[in-house]
Amino acid sequence: MDWQTAKADYIDRLLKNARLPRNQIASISGLTNTYIRDLERGRIVNVPRKKLIAFAMALNLSLGECDQLLLVFDRASLSKNDISCFTSAFNRMKLTSAVYPIRDYFAYELACCSVEDHPGRQIIFNDKPTNSLKAPGHRAYSDSYLDGIHPIYTELVEAIGEKRRRTLERIVGDHKVEHIICKACLEDYLKRCDDPTERRWRILHVQNMLEMLKAFPQFHLYLVKACSNLLYTIKYVRTAGKTERMLCYCAVNTHDFSMKRTRRLSGFATSSRVLIQNFELEAEDVKMYADEKYLHRPALQHYLHGLIQSVES
Repeated sequence: MDWQTAKADYIDRLLKNARLPRNQIASISGLTNTYIRDLERGRIVNVPRKKLIAFAMALNLSLGECDQLLLVFDRASLSKNDISCFTSAFNRMKLTSAVYPIRDYFAYELACCSVEDHPGRQIIFNDKPTNSLKAPGHRAYSDSYLDGIHPIYTELVEAIGEKRRRTLERIVGDHKVEHIICKACLEDYLKRCDDPTERRWRILHVQNMLEMLKAFPQFHLYLVKACSNLLYTIKYVRTAGKTERMLCYCAVNTHDFSMKRTRRLSGFATSSRVLIQNFELEAEDVKMYADEKYLHRPALQHYLHGLIQSVES
């Protein structure tokens, strides 16, 4: 078997293992169906590095598996210089009505990064402040146990976080952003933390949310007295007279992050109207449990300030 045939067979195996429609892989990667078919048939001799990385992300490959794909095409392993390739690849991502499964958490953050980048209203449903408000260095500390996964992991997640933070500040200047958080979960996030360094990062995380609330009238925070155990973001984008909806969903972590997990599914992204409608209904139902004491911004800000002080003291 010649080397070009071996590459074609490798691509064929990746496509079969992905179990995703070819047109969805094309939409996610930014490559055309024709280009992917030519890869599968070994017709392309020199594949640009950026396209290989985009293809790897669309196939849900881990960073290590991405290294293997690069190696098959005579490319060096991932380095810090490739981090921009990941963020730019997901900037071109187009979600379809099919469900795009996500296995690695960095890939979920990349999908969120892509969805959030579109101008328009946004709903954020979480058990703590959105990761877009984490301070530089927080992800690197919290995920330090994952450093062994790949040499670029820490810098990759930090770069994604910085991009998400800048995006949120840009979007919230012109569009309504609704952040729904279970009040009890928020308090647990700050108070039930035995690591003093992590606790300081979390205090800063909540402080950043408070500053966002003060600085941007379009940023709305709802503290609710109900918990649905769902973490997701819905984006509304107005194009050609129609509103397009996009959803990123992340599975709730019920155990400590350091436990071994299957890598089968961490979440998904989709533009399926039917599926998104159910998440919209969930958000509307939970908002009905918003704590009325904190519907006014001054009272809400006072509560968050007091919560931070109670943990700092």
